[in-house]
Amino acid sequence: MNIYTFDFDEIESQEDFYRDFSQTFGLAKDKVRDLDSLWDVLMNDVLPLPLEIEFVHL
Repeated sequence: MNIYTFDFDEIESQEDFYRDFSQTFGLAKDKVRDLDSLWDVLMNDVLPLPLEIEFVHL
């Protein structure tokens, strides 16, 4: 299982998170632009499963 970590000491805004998330998983720039589109990506078998996503320094 791959583990992906997003460190919010280095992420300054929600837009930065969406951009980093898209880059990490090789998605198009506009694929994740808000919570609804993030949910769609998580629920629609777009990501390489199985995986674990860690959010640190929230």
